[in-house]
Amino acid sequence: GAQSQAVAGMVDHFKEALDLAKETGVKRFVIDVSCNPGGSTNIVMYMLAMITNRNRDSYTSGYRKIQTITGNIIRTDHENDLNLDGEINDLDKEVYYDFDYAILTSKSSYSSGNLLPCLAKNAGIPILGERSGGGSCSILIIYSPERYYYTISSYTKLIDGNGVDVDSGAELDYDLTKIEKDEAGNETVDYSGMYDLDDIGEKIDAFYDIR
Repeated sequence: GAQSQAVAGMVDHFKEALDLAKETGVKRFVIDVSCNPGGSTNIVMYMLAMITNRNRDSYTSGYRKIQTITGNIIRTDHENDLNLDGEINDLDKEVYYDFDYAILTSKSSYSSGNLLPCLAKNAGIPILGERSGGGSCSILIIYSPERYYYTISSYTKLIDGNGVDVDSGAELDYDLTKIEKDEAGNETVDYSGMYDLDDIGEKIDAFYDIR
């Protein structure tokens, strides 16, 4: 359905960043969800519609869930007010940003922070960093007889375009981490490659075959 004004208020900074990048001649646009533990699927849908806009003919996006009890698959489609003018119409089809996109992830990229790179991967956008952390189950809110509530993972799982649940995270195109061992054999992860902008730029160029 149509996204609410509240969602628009949360994505306006994203569109501002896209506008600024376009004005300044940026060619590569990296979305960093490496510290994103989750959030709103509405925002994921807006961002996904924005970054998968080559040959745009629609302002819609969608995601699917599978009910593990019945095996039924539910698809939720979103109509997105891409230009954030308060109306959803054909003007939204004209919103276009010709960037080479990439998404930076880590094991902390969870739930909706994991859904975005999984769906972007299906759309041909490269994933860099550390494999995302998963989190495919929708949250189920349960109320007690005393009207207290608690949340648990439900029987509904988010799935990607291939029908596979996203719990194992988005497959990496480029692993930017290194495993280091100390003298005692203890392993630590070196994340310094996550912020090597020159290397990231070269990898994005190689992915999109820019010469």
